[in-house]
Amino acid sequence: MRKLSILLSSIISLGAFGSFDVQAAPKCTQKTLKGTYIYNSQGVHNGNLAYASGKELYDGEGHVINTFTNSSGQTISLVGVYVVSSSCTGRVDYSTGNSYAIYLNPNGASFTFIDTSLDPNDTMSGVETRVSTALIK
Repeated sequence: MRKLSILLSSIISLGAFGSFDVQAAPKCTQKTLKGTYIYNSQGVHNGNLAYASGKELYDGEGHVINTFTNSSGQTISLVGVYVVSSSCTGRVDYSTGNSYAIYLNPNGASFTFIDTSLDPNDTMSGVETRVSTALIK
């Protein structure tokens, strides 16, 4: 009987820890992504490791400017457009034809990205962190 009592207590305790309160998902908008962000990205390109480090300026209206240095030492500037859905996911499209899927922190402080336009044998991804809500050129 004692073993049954311990077993039932354990099951009840586990049940208390096994449940959690589900809250409504936060909503994102185009304005969630606003300010100056810094990042580094890593991946594989043409069978070689590839890296980049850069700064992006998001205006909160759907426009972005990206300046980065790649692992070949080239500094490149791009312009693009972006969209953010209420589920805090989105997409960035650059003038080069590259597209990125993005997943935002609901407060806009950071987001992850992955290049969805590369060859299936290539990949590039990273995390961006907002350093200012101002656009620092």
